[in-house]
Amino acid sequence: MPIYNATDTKEQLSKVLANLESLPSLRSDIAPGSCAIVGYTVNTFTRRNDDMKSLSFNVQWVLLLGAED
Repeated sequence: MPIYNATDTKEQLSKVLANLESLPSLRSDIAPGSCAIVGYTVNTFTRRNDDMKSLSFNVQWVLLLGAED
């Protein structure tokens, strides 16, 4: 899952979200206390031989907005 670093950008959020791939990628974990946006999808599905619906949350990307120093 890609993690993008937007801590140094001055662009409007709508422009940043439209062009995530232009941001630098992070190769490390995000520190506790940081502020981030998580892009995700939600799907429902039914397993074979089961009438009960299941729910799946799938993280697509993370956008780091700010971190504690």
